[in-house]
Amino acid sequence: MMKYVSNHAHNFSNPFYAFFVAFMQSIGGLAAEIFCIIFLCSLNDPINIIIRFVAFASIGKVDDFYASALSPDHKLKKDSDPMEIENNRRKLDQNDRKCANYTARFVYKTIRILYSSFIFYFLPYMALFIPQIIDTKPVNHVIAA
Repeated sequence: MMKYVSNHAHNFSNPFYAFFVAFMQSIGGLAAEIFCIIFLCSLNDPINIIIRFVAFASIGKVDDFYASALSPDHKLKKDSDPMEIENNRRKLDQNDRKCANYTARFVYKTIRILYSSFIFYFLPYMALFIPQIIDTKPVNHVIAA
């Protein structure tokens, strides 16, 4: 979505808001992944890990529940033509591009590189390193008399 907005800004009445929605969706998904892994790595019991993992997976599908609850005649569920990709970065006239387009593309590419490298390269190793960082020993509270 961020790439489409940065290449087709003229199709939106306010491209900043469209880009910001996609930006927040990307950052929210990445943050949810990281925090779920940190929490799951802090558990000791395999059954608790599986139960919490299933719970987090169902929490991640809340937006699907909302979309399925909409009536079939709602404007979001009506059939429409897919948005056509008219422009790509190579075909855009450099004189038409503004500083906001370059900034949006930089933000999009940075998040895409971080997300791709995290999911494909660093995510499997987090399960090894997080338990070393997080103290998972039970805390015994002693009340002084």
